[in-house]
Amino acid sequence: MSESQQVDEHLTTQEENEEAALLTDEDMPDLATINATSDMSMFFSKGVSAELRRQALRKFFHQPEFNVRDPLDDYALDYSQPKKLVLEVGDKVRGWAQQQMDDAIQQAKDALLKDVQEIDSVESLDEPSQKTDLSVGSTKVDETLQSGKNETA
Repeated sequence: MSESQQVDEHLTTQEENEEAALLTDEDMPDLATINATSDMSMFFSKGVSAELRRQALRKFFHQPEFNVRDPLDDYALDYSQPKKLVLEVGDKVRGWAQQQMDDAIQQAKDALLKDVQEIDSVESLDEPSQKTDLSVGSTKVDETLQSGKNETA
């Protein structure tokens, strides 16, 4: 017997076994007997109707062993009735926000005071009665140059 004949014979035997083992709805166990350890592979036979397969899988996956929510799943918790914030928490948040605002205002005041002090120190160096006029080309340079002012002739 040739190798191809053996393969063909093996396939034919396998097909015959599949036809003989083709299970139908009548061959299936009662749905009430299905539990978490039941073998569900028989419900996937080609002869079993889709409706019976669906009912068997529904019964199988409604067992308590499969009805466990993953604790890491964000959507597993019930957010439909959130707890209300206690007054203490609200007061704490308002206090924190007020502290942040006060700190920001104090920083702005400190920066403004620093700028005013720098301007005062520059102005104390500049005495308007004693301006020294230095001519450099066509530009007059005086002591107000320190305050950032240039006068052009």
